[in-house]
Amino acid sequence: MKKSRARMRGMIDKSNIMLLVSHNHELILSLCNRVIWLDHGQVVADGSPEEIVGRYLEGKINEG
Repeated sequence: MKKSRARMRGMIDKSNIMLLVSHNHELILSLCNRVIWLDHGQVVADGSPEEIVGRYLEGKINEG
C-alpha cells in the first residue's frame, strides 16, 4: 500500500489532478484535497476531506 500511495502522490504532484474512488478514509485524507460523497449516484456532500470523511464516519457511528 505504501508503494502505491507514493506512486499516486507522485501522479498528483505531476499532473495536479486525479480521480480516486475509495472507501478507505485514511487514503482519502492523505491524498485528496476535495471529496465528493456519492450514494447510489447522488451527491450527498462535497467539500474538504476532513469535513466529508468526518460526516461519513459520524453517520456510521450513529447507524449503529
